[in-house]
Amino acid sequence: MGDHGIAVLCRREGLSMESRLESDVAPLWELVHLLQENGSDIHCLRDPTRGGVAAALHDIAQASGVGIRIQEKIFGCGKK
Repeated sequence: MGDHGIAVLCRREGLSMESRLESDVAPLWELVHLLQENGSDIHCLRDPTRGGVAAALHDIAQASGVGIRIQEKIFGCGKK
């Protein structure tokens, strides 16, 4: 999501960077179609590149009439 956001910002504002940034956005229809063909019971798909993961989860929770709690687990920091 970060690559996409920075690529869009640079393009929109006419900014350039030393390294080449490209959006990693791709159509998902083929993947969704495969999931449906294989019996997946899909209830919702959201694009977190617009507003972030928190906004997407908030929208899902609000539409479903539930709450969502997220717990971050940190790996590789010497903590157990």
